[in-house]
Amino acid sequence: MQQRSLPWQTDAAARSLSNIAALRNRASPQFWDDYAAYSVTFPSLAPGFGATQTLQFAADSTFEWVTAVAGELVSSTPGSITTPANGPLGLFQITDAGAGRNLLNVSSPLASIAGTATFPHVLPIARRFVPKSQITFNLVNLDSALTLTSTQFTMQGRKLFAPGGRRDMFQKSPISRFNQWTGQDGKLYAEDWYSYTFAFPAIAAGATVTTTVIIEQDADFEWVMTSIAGNPRNATTGNNTSVATSLLQAQVTDGSYQRALYNAPLWFPNFGGIGQTPFILPQSRIFEARTPVIMAITNPDSVAYNLLYVTLEGRKIFQPSYA
Repeated sequence: MQQRSLPWQTDAAARSLSNIAALRNRASPQFWDDYAAYSVTFPSLAPGFGATQTLQFAADSTFEWVTAVAGELVSSTPGSITTPANGPLGLFQITDAGAGRNLLNVSSPLASIAGTATFPHVLPIARRFVPKSQITFNLVNLDSALTLTSTQFTMQGRKLFAPGGRRDMFQKSPISRFNQWTGQDGKLYAEDWYSYTFAFPAIAAGATVTTTVIIEQDADFEWVMTSIAGNPRNATTGNNTSVATSLLQAQVTDGSYQRALYNAPLWFPNFGGIGQTPFILPQSRIFEARTPVIMAITNPDSVAYNLLYVTLEGRKIFQPSYA
């Protein structure tokens, strides 16, 4: 079944998403760009503890976020940095104070939205932060035994600035917080990077557990890629992405149409990846605003899985009046 056409679906909207690998889209000769990176480092987090860090972007440039990487110093391996994929389960949230919104629907595994320098997590669309924007990051260690001695999260991309330091131009065209275009209905539409995470409690051996997430009422969501993280098999400590290759199976249903997306539940290795190597859908999938998205996880294993998080990442499309 082909999805119905939505008013915001135009050639301009399609070009934005298909331009993942060609991010140096010099839209105007009026600005220059340069490589840039911003980092925050978290203090030691014992099991069950969390911390918040705040970052303010430079006053003379807009920052366009392209990739996310992270490293962890874990109590079990004090002499080397561990990747988020190999470390304990940590939940992460990013809040853009300037836009007044969280960038993740709920706190999500750091290992699902960050990679490494070798395998960085590439955002489906670049995300802009205007000059002097302030954002906060929250990280909670959900491992039952391991301490996150230190964690660094780094946003890499480019800064956009005007010759002579004319930062006022970044508050108006052509550089705005959100990429915008005119839809088929003549109205203005915008996009923003976003993800929806489905959180599952303990899934007993032989059980099926269902979780429903409702798409926000003011924006459609275009699903581009999938990442999985959680507690290891029959444990509450250790490698938080080993679950991505477990025996678990997944089914996703569009609640508005009562349509299952798979003819049969998918084995986890065929369903999702991890932050540094997410599964990219061969064709993006749109969920319209207010759609209930139903995810069912079946555990055919002989043991339980304690905590599980599945992250659907992509972009939200909305009218700028909702920005």
